[in-house]
Amino acid sequence: MTALEAVQSSGVTGFLHGHTGSVYSVAFSPGGRILASAGADGTIRLWNPRTHKQLGKPLIGDSRIVWSVAFNPDGQTLASAGADGTIRFWDISTGQPRDPPITGHDGAVDSIAFSPDGQTLASAGADHQILLWDTVSHKQVGKPLVGHTDRVYSVAFSPDGHTLASAGADGKILLWNWRTHRQLGTALVGYAPNGHALTGKAKIVRSVAFSPDGHTLASAGGDHNIRLWDVDTHMQLGRPLAGHTDIVLGVAFSPDGRTLASAGGDRTVQLWDTARHEWLRTLSGHSGPVYGVAYSPDGRTLASASYDGTVRLWDTHGRSRLMSPAGRKPPSVRGIALSPDGHTLASADEDGKIRLWDIRSQKQLGTLTGHTGPVYSAAFSPDGRTLVSGGDDGTVRLWDTRTDRQPSTLLVGHGAKVRSVAFSPDGRTLASAGDDGTIRLWDAQTHRQLGLLPGHTKIVWGIAFSPDGRTLASAGADGTIRFWNISTHEQLDPPIIGLKGAVDSVAFSPDGRTLASAGADRTIRLWNAKTHEPVGLPLVGHTGIVDSIAFSRDGRTLASGGVDGTVRLWDTRSQMQLLALTGTTGAVFGVAFSPDGRTVISGGYDGAIRFWKGLFWQGNELRDNVCRLVGSSLSPTEWALYAPGISDPSRPCP
Repeated sequence: MTALEAVQSSGVTGFLHGHTGSVYSVAFSPGGRILASAGADGTIRLWNPRTHKQLGKPLIGDSRIVWSVAFNPDGQTLASAGADGTIRFWDISTGQPRDPPITGHDGAVDSIAFSPDGQTLASAGADHQILLWDTVSHKQVGKPLVGHTDRVYSVAFSPDGHTLASAGADGKILLWNWRTHRQLGTALVGYAPNGHALTGKAKIVRSVAFSPDGHTLASAGGDHNIRLWDVDTHMQLGRPLAGHTDIVLGVAFSPDGRTLASAGGDRTVQLWDTARHEWLRTLSGHSGPVYGVAYSPDGRTLASASYDGTVRLWDTHGRSRLMSPAGRKPPSVRGIALSPDGHTLASADEDGKIRLWDIRSQKQLGTLTGHTGPVYSAAFSPDGRTLVSGGDDGTVRLWDTRTDRQPSTLLVGHGAKVRSVAFSPDGRTLASAGDDGTIRLWDAQTHRQLGLLPGHTKIVWGIAFSPDGRTLASAGADGTIRFWNISTHEQLDPPIIGLKGAVDSVAFSPDGRTLASAGADRTIRLWNAKTHEPVGLPLVGHTGIVDSIAFSRDGRTLASGGVDGTVRLWDTRSQMQLLALTGTTGAVFGVAFSPDGRTVISGGYDGAIRFWKGLFWQGNELRDNVCRLVGSSLSPTEWALYAPGISDPSRPCP
């Protein structure tokens, strides 16, 4: 998978490159046909958000950084402000400035905003003041609004135009009746969980935004949180929205007000449900802090501006396809298994049932019932006719996948929960493991126990057969990975020991040369399957326990799912993370690749099975999609970097 292939699967519908420095601000025109961006290179660029192509030449006026851009509601004028302390107005149709720049601030101008009627512009910056301007005469209206004691980073008008909000480095959020130049009530101040006012960098408020109905104000800043406020009472609504791991630099409401987007120094964009005050999704892909976000007027596209010099366009509804039982919240999916032909998916569910799904129609085929507690693991036989499952009731059960009958065989022997089950590649042997710390081998035909493999001192969380069927690997809560000779039932030295915390999952690469492991230390590790020595450094990215891993059929990509609610894809050769797939609510307990390797399937706590499609492009499909995303032709050097192996890199995009 190349970098450009990874971008598409993460929800990005396009990325705009042209700036030669950080991009600090983005804004959509009222009709949504133009996107403006501005940044450290001192330019403003206009884009067609549908074709991703730049419209005309860059607008150049500020000799230094442009911090903010905003469209007049009439759509004919764009305003910009920057480090040189000026405000400029641009004619959108010609790309030329309207009159000389406005001066009045003593220092950089960080934020500008038009009133809803377009007749007034508010500006704020390093001089601690907010100035108001007549957008026709370009003259200052009244005296400065004075109340902040430090730099003012953000200003925003309420939708009805009656109120202006401002926020800054002093940690204050002020509401103004801008027509009378008077402050409304006391400042809104965020507090830490201990009840004390935020101090230092944590108190900085970098961005404010009004909800479309004007009743709620969102603020964000140095404490890594977003806060929602009742505009009438000035009271904070609920707890802060916590999820970013660094300063939050921008916020924006969707046009319907149901979703709030936040831009963070942690290189992510987070989406939040404003009614329930809950996290929805993480949009990742930027390689630097994200400074600003803006929704298109129809709410279908979100634009983000980043230190990495790009503007990215995101499909805010995500790219995953869902399958889940109808009705109330479905039971958690504790494990998934894909049939060898790729037509059927089995989900091992918290309610003690195994559900079979038709991959093509996305419809449920049947339900297998028999376990008396949660089902933790399931696996298909190589011919796809039999399914084995293990569960909380301590039993291993075999099912005929062609019927909805009760299991034909019940294998009993474990003295506690069965956490993992697996078929050998030839289908003759079954393996099971669980809370009793043992691994048991079974004859798949006679259902007779063949052997007992003791060695782990705690729960055995995961097992996997090598592709040649000669070796079984096991992962345990004792922090070890052990290898077993299937013929002799003896342990193969040396075991892998000394890992920090439990090992939850193991998987062999298709060629059998590499074993992957994952667990409580939040990493994925690669091992030489013969020598048991580590291969490279741990793969780091998950922020919680990693529960599940799976190799693609060609072995070039590894998928992982974890408690942090993400599915992550890794290049096994470079050992670099390709992307993080987000959108789930809660832990991801199972991941799998489709037989063609172009779709990743995941299941977890929220009870939904997600199909992440469009991850791997090939041939002309790769070229066409890259051209669509970039909106312009790449140089041969760029093709070699982003899409190595593409035919005829000199051929331009259509």
